[in-house]
Amino acid sequence: MLPPPNFPDVAHVANGCYISSLVYVSRFRAAYPAEKAGTAAVVLPNADGSRKPHTVAIVSWHGRWWARDEYYGLADLRLPSARPWDAVTVARRADDTYRDRATRMRAAGQPRREPDRVPAGDEAGRWRREQIETARRLLPMPGEIVWQRRGSEELPFLFFRTSEDGAFAVYDPVFGTAQAVAEVRDPHRLVAAVAERLGYPAAAPPREAPGPVAAGRSQEAPARDEPAREVADALRVPVPALNADG
Repeated sequence: MLPPPNFPDVAHVANGCYISSLVYVSRFRAAYPAEKAGTAAVVLPNADGSRKPHTVAIVSWHGRWWARDEYYGLADLRLPSARPWDAVTVARRADDTYRDRATRMRAAGQPRREPDRVPAGDEAGRWRREQIETARRLLPMPGEIVWQRRGSEELPFLFFRTSEDGAFAVYDPVFGTAQAVAEVRDPHRLVAAVAERLGYPAAAPPREAPGPVAAGRSQEAPARDEPAREVADALRVPVPALNADG
């Protein structure tokens, strides 16, 4: 049996495994609407021996579940797709399958999966903006760049909604994509809550932003009565469900 199509990524973003999986699922569903597709959280090895949370796409294909990873490729999980979706079992099988594949690739001397490197100094800000802008172009749904003042810095984050029931995601090039559910609808509050959960310094007091907002940049939120940590406490799914290994 031939495997499902791989639909290679047109671009890579740092720690962007969740975004890569979303793009693949969107393309797969458009091409094969009768099949099923979704994402699953697994743990995969890096070249340095570290193991971090990671997201892969899971699709049905001619009666079986397959996994697709942007680096390790497609893998037949040898599970019947006629059974109800069991995220725990599928994730465990994908984890085992890709761990074995990584071992074989290392033994064969193939290039290893390297963690994304975050530049330091003056390059860090430009690198972060480029990753955020590329990720927004890749998304199969609308995304909003939300700027946050964290400590003495202004940092962009990518906010997008993954469903209509309050589920949302925030992409950060350093940590990955955090996913959560909340009744709060304001992207600025939600991004502030996620940023605090990720360990970024508390936001400095807001100040008036002189001049017009730069093209493609979301207006910074004004001062709020509700602190970000109170919004974070209202999140119905713990925020980092981080996919910090793109």
